[in-house]
Amino acid sequence: ISVTVGGGDLLPFDFGVDSYRLRNALEVAYNLYTKSVAFAEIQYLPKYAENVQESWLPFAYTGYRTLQSSPVNAIQEVQYESWSAALSEAMTFDKQSLENRKSFTLNQWIANSICKRALSKEKGKDKEARKFAVAINILEKIIAKIVGYEIEFDLKTTPLSLVIKAHNSELEFDVLPDGLRATISWVGDLLMRLDSFDALHLDSPDWDQTLPINERRIFLFLDEIDVHLHPAWQRKILPVVKEFFPNATIFLTTHSPFVVNSVDGVAVYELKVKEGKAYLGEVTESKSGNSYEQVLRDVFDIDTRFGDAANKDLELFQQKKNEILEDKSFEEIEFTNLAKHLAEQSLELRTIIQYEIRQLNRIKGLNIQL
Repeated sequence: ISVTVGGGDLLPFDFGVDSYRLRNALEVAYNLYTKSVAFAEIQYLPKYAENVQESWLPFAYTGYRTLQSSPVNAIQEVQYESWSAALSEAMTFDKQSLENRKSFTLNQWIANSICKRALSKEKGKDKEARKFAVAINILEKIIAKIVGYEIEFDLKTTPLSLVIKAHNSELEFDVLPDGLRATISWVGDLLMRLDSFDALHLDSPDWDQTLPINERRIFLFLDEIDVHLHPAWQRKILPVVKEFFPNATIFLTTHSPFVVNSVDGVAVYELKVKEGKAYLGEVTESKSGNSYEQVLRDVFDIDTRFGDAANKDLELFQQKKNEILEDKSFEEIEFTNLAKHLAEQSLELRTIIQYEIRQLNRIKGLNIQL
């Protein structure tokens, strides 16, 4: 796994390649890695293997995806002309535009799986029913681990519509939080495509049909998948993806310290901007034992603990305190009012100010009181 972070709106993996939407993510990843540290996996990046059994399937997703309620049919199969056609679509970050051009959507795939599972059960084909349930069950487990509660996809029969069950309620996709919709959208799309690759290779002797779809060797290019997520979910998303896709090589961009230190041993590439051009800064290894404050300081170059207004007042307080220590003249009432103002803003600031005042009184023989 590698995590790439950048200041402001720095485009990810920008090394002289047109990275507006990472049109050639494999080439960009290759450039990123060859300009920094050589990993063993690099030999798989530039080309697809001719033998599909040995191939690493590449997929690309952005956190700006969404999901909405839409009409579904009982069963409508997804149609890919070839394995390469399905794979080329898999490398399109903005897959929403693909769905807009086609009648088949993620919603329809989920509905298909539910219908096929029900039909197989009705016919007494339990083994076949379990097969149709696999991908949806994985999707439900992934989402449940991230959000912290059980969810289930279900079909309402009248009218035929897809809903999500949570907390004993049936919810349309349109009312779900943006972060949850985005996560269901990209994880579901990934599982849908992996499931379709199995269908495309039913008669291929080189394709291991017994291998679970989430255990296939894949490259995942993930662009700010945390963008709409609550911080509590940002902490979970990368560990969960790593758990459920154990053979995935992941390239991820983020502006979240909660993502950066959510797993150990991740290569963190800091992308910086100078004169309008991006360059690779220090490459470090993530440690979940690092505090978020340390990650903000060391990785994101943010060295302040408080909001901008409070931080400015604190800097002024420190400046006035230093002047007093240097025996410069000062207005005690003005300084005391500033100290009181800071102490009233939070318990953390009060603790800091009280300590500083005690030290100042002891060193200079003053009697400043809050």
